[in-house]
Amino acid sequence: MAERKAKTGSRIVFWDWNGTLCDDLQVSLDAVNDLLLIKGLPPISLEQYYSYVDTPISKFYEHLFDLNEVTMDEIALHYRSYYNAHLPEGCLMKGVRQVLDELRNRGAVQVILSSTHRVSIEDRAARMSILPYFSAILAAEDWMAQSKEERTRDFLARIGCGMDTSRVWFIGDAVHDADVAKACGCGDRCILLPFGHQSEADLRKTGAVFCSDWSAIPQLIYKEG
Repeated sequence: MAERKAKTGSRIVFWDWNGTLCDDLQVSLDAVNDLLLIKGLPPISLEQYYSYVDTPISKFYEHLFDLNEVTMDEIALHYRSYYNAHLPEGCLMKGVRQVLDELRNRGAVQVILSSTHRVSIEDRAARMSILPYFSAILAAEDWMAQSKEERTRDFLARIGCGMDTSRVWFIGDAVHDADVAKACGCGDRCILLPFGHQSEADLRKTGAVFCSDWSAIPQLIYKEG
């Protein structure tokens, strides 16, 4: 996957993976409840899941386990196994392919920005035939979720944007996506979608652009011509 310099006027769009491109909310909840089951603990509801979601991911699991007794390495190992068992082959979010097409046709540089393991994303994106849409996958090199900000800044420098983020947009499903956008000077150019891992109420509190219609995304990104 070759990175390319951004042409003058091109939009650079950073896509989150889980809950944005990949429709895996129920898969994740099921995997977490499988983890609880093997520890003899009761399952959590979707509402509890929404309320516990946090970054780094260890903060989520603090609500479920004593992390002095259950290590994050153990959690990551079992969660990954259960998650992969539940994840369907076709997990692309409905409506996203048309948006990827339109943004590509308009000349946007599209990037996957995720805390999920890079090899896992590459494999899944290739099987869903969406890998060619992306100039890069900026993801974790291990199985522990990490910050996205440094990856974003490094990529922008490599493609010639430097500190100019006026053409940069973020698309995600979580408060953390809005936080990353703000940290990169793009707080007003972050689109949050209500199909993933946090509730609509939490997303609206961020002040980011809230959008529940996939078809509206290109117009939002190109509203200034």
